[in-house]
Amino acid sequence: GSLPVNTTITVTYNYANANYFAVNNYSDYASLIAVYGTPFNPTTGVLQSPLSLGAQIAFENGANTIYTVALSGLGSLSDQYRDAYTLTESIPGLDISVPVFAESAIADNTDLASYISRFVAHLQNCEADGNPRTGIFGVGSGFSDSVTPDTIAQSFNYKRVAFVWPKELLYYNNLTNTTVTIGGSYLAAACAGVLANNPVNQGLTRRQVRSFSGITLKAAQASSVTNKNTWSAAGVAVAEVNRIGQLVIRHGTTTDTSSVTKRELSIVRCQDALFELVQQAL
Repeated sequence: GSLPVNTTITVTYNYANANYFAVNNYSDYASLIAVYGTPFNPTTGVLQSPLSLGAQIAFENGANTIYTVALSGLGSLSDQYRDAYTLTESIPGLDISVPVFAESAIADNTDLASYISRFVAHLQNCEADGNPRTGIFGVGSGFSDSVTPDTIAQSFNYKRVAFVWPKELLYYNNLTNTTVTIGGSYLAAACAGVLANNPVNQGLTRRQVRSFSGITLKAAQASSVTNKNTWSAAGVAVAEVNRIGQLVIRHGTTTDTSSVTKRELSIVRCQDALFELVQQAL
């Protein structure tokens, strides 16, 4: 139809310059959210920036410097993560990679296969280029309940990947004064912060991860001692609530359990640190 005379029209748009999609690094959280926005919408309380929330949790768990890459929006989602990994591969000293996913980004094992292959390929490229790093991976809370974590870990089967579980954790949203459910990729970000804050010989075993209120009732009910033993033996880094209410990593294993030099994340990181020292000396 037609607009009456003197009607006020408001036009809004979202704008991002090219640097928004480049690799950025931050040593403080305020600078990061100035670029990517706050994790939760201040009006609705809805999660609007998974990247900001992942970075916040990593900082809260001890990370000092964080490199971030926003997805480009070009191509399939799996392609976008691959492209983001590629942008980071030439950065020396970056030794932990964590993809952060929206809750329903990966639905089931069929979707997950391409993400696994591209994450492993990224870490293999870094190793081949003389810049070895480890990766920590967790799926969103919307991932299928029919797929067990040991199956996912065995799909990775790589000494440079730690797969964390559960996929549903509780997080207090102070904007809405409610506790919400967030996915396992935020647990991965927390674990990365813990590792970054400690010497390489200190892994994740029995380490406390902060920022969370606990795990969901459904995740707790599925985490029987028998299941946790099975998952840990298959290469899953399982988080559990200990006797004094702390959320800790049961065993900081990698997804390759074939030998002690491969299944313990701290040993893999010590090997990398030694390689880097020799490389610098030469």
